[in-house]
Amino acid sequence: EDYCEPPTRRRTVGHSRVLAPNVRGETAARGILLRLTEKAAARLRHIGYWTGSISVHAQHMGTENWGLSQRISLCQDTPTLLNFANEMWQHKPPGRLLKVGVVLSDLVANQNATPSLWEMQRKLTNLSHVMDEINQHWGSHTLYLAPLHGTEAEAPTRIAFTNIPDLDLADA
Repeated sequence: EDYCEPPTRRRTVGHSRVLAPNVRGETAARGILLRLTEKAAARLRHIGYWTGSISVHAQHMGTENWGLSQRISLCQDTPTLLNFANEMWQHKPPGRLLKVGVVLSDLVANQNATPSLWEMQRKLTNLSHVMDEINQHWGSHTLYLAPLHGTEAEAPTRIAFTNIPDLDLADA
């Protein structure tokens, strides 16, 4: 007897990184978190989704874990997601870090998403799509936002245990 698999539905897009010993300080770890947020936002747009929630998490040396989640208006642009990630990072307790990560959840497919009524938000979304196109054509990090300067070497693409990176995406 053949059983049909139920259709799957994407629930999250995220990235995390175990930090090398030389980048476990606050400033370097924050830069890596922002770079991971940029990568997650690019993947989100590439697969055709919008997010309604962002979560930032960090694991300190030892056993202390920290995380913060926030519901947001539907969004898929990098500048807005970077702002949320940076704001949440400010609430993180101090200490030497082992791991950082970001998760975008409450996903809505492009065809079901209602774009923002605010012109500035629409412009940021369009800007993110144009930057994706340029980076696809000319190579990853041809264009990037100023807060990400110097972080590209600290968050290279890795192959996860459960996911092979999409080669169509400049730097997933």
